[in-house]
This record gives sequence, C-alpha cells and structure tokens, in this order.
Amino acid sequence: MTELETRDYRRMLDLAVTLLESLDPDWSLATAELNEVLHGGLCLFLDDIRFTRRSGYVRAWAPATPRLDRLSWDMLLRANMGAHPIAAYYAGCTDRTPVSIGDVAGPGHWPRTTTYRTMQTLFEVNDQIALPLRAPTGAVRSFLVCRPTGESVTDRDRLYARRIQPLLIRVDSHLRELQRLRATVPDPPQPLRRAEEHGITPRELTVLSLLAEGLTTASIAGRLSISVHTANTHLERLYRKLGTTNRLTTVLTARELGLIAER
Repeated sequence: MTELETRDYRRMLDLAVTLLESLDPDWSLATAELNEVLHGGLCLFLDDIRFTRRSGYVRAWAPATPRLDRLSWDMLLRANMGAHPIAAYYAGCTDRTPVSIGDVAGPGHWPRTTTYRTMQTLFEVNDQIALPLRAPTGAVRSFLVCRPTGESVTDRDRLYARRIQPLLIRVDSHLRELQRLRATVPDPPQPLRRAEEHGITPRELTVLSLLAEGLTTASIAGRLSISVHTANTHLERLYRKLGTTNRLTTVLTARELGLIAER
C-alpha cells in the first residue's frame, strides 16, 4: 500500500503556513512547490476555466519560461482546452477529486490529441494530474502538474494530491477574503502593515474583517473553510493581541487602530 512520508506532510503544512502568513501571497509559490514535490516538468495554476466557452486564464506557472508571457499562456490554454481529457472530464461532472490523464482517458487517446503534441513540443511533458479548487458553477480552478516525457503519474502522486488538496482549498478561501479586505480600504497595504505592527497575521486580519461584518464564529468558519474550533482559536489570539475580551470591543479597538475600515 502506498504511504506518504512524514516529510511529505511537513512540506504540505509548511506551504500552507507560508501562504497564510504572507503579506502579499499568490500562487507562484504553490506551483513551484507542487512541481518539485510531484516531480513535474511544468506546473500551472489555471483559473476560471469554462470548457464550453473555451475560456480561462493561466495565473501562475513553474518553472519560469521566458519565451511565454501571461497573454501567450492564456492563448495557448484556450487553443488546446478542447482536446484536453482532464478539462473534458471536469466539464462533464461535478467530481472535483484530483485525477490524472490516465484516470479519465482511454489507452491511446491522449497521444493522438493536438494538446499532447503541443505539450511535447514546447515543454517535453506527457502525463498530467490536476488538483482542483472550489469554483463557481460551470467553472474550474485547478493546479495542473505535468510529468516529463517517459514518466507517468504514480499512486504516490495521486495520494499526495488528495492529501494536499483540502489545504489548498482552505488557503484559497483565505486569499480570496484577503483580496476582498484590501478592496474595502483606500490604501490596501496599510491595514496589513498596521496588523504586522501589532503581531496580527494576515489570517487573523481576515478573521477580524469578517468579525467586523457581524458574522458568527460558525459563519466565519464556513467562509474560510475551517473548523469552528480553529475560528475560535483565531478569535482568542486576536483578543490577546488587542487586549480585548469580547467581539464588540475587539472590533472597536481594531477600527481605532486602523486595522479595519469604518463602516
């Protein structure tokens, strides 16, 4: 039976913590880490993929490819989406578990596609595994790790993808809330800098902003895809760092300190 090693789980947690604690997080770090740990020749983060419209964007990739800028990546994605077995699979069902090309395409189908030939010519990669995140109905947001020519996705790769996917989903929820928070203030970086001065992490600042909106602990947990216990832990740390004892005084103190915007 395939099992992951302790260092695999340690790397998962290290990646999640690094993304959650960053003042300016993005998915570039995640694509680099997934590409290394899953032995990829290329890893992409694909956003707002809509198979029926042949639309979508490449938000991050690793390793760096100087010959392709973001616009070139987007054009390449849209031109090849229709022949990609994984894209077709997710478009036809609600399943969002990680899958490889071998899991969803019959023997011999993938090598006959134009997408296969394109990936071989440009990047010398072959088998691929996708790690989808949450997305609106009709859309897919996913990491795609591509193995070098001659190497196939292994059972260990599939297990690693299934184990890290929930962490990536929770980090994604946090990043989205952080982006929304930045959009509510005139100078987006300022609350983050002030939070840092008080020892408040970006994750705790995200919880604080939801608290200021009047969300219950359970609602905060649901919004960020975390447990109620974890949400309570964040609140307790906020109370300690701000010297408060309840939700109301915490919000009022945070506004006085410029950590959250006035309503």
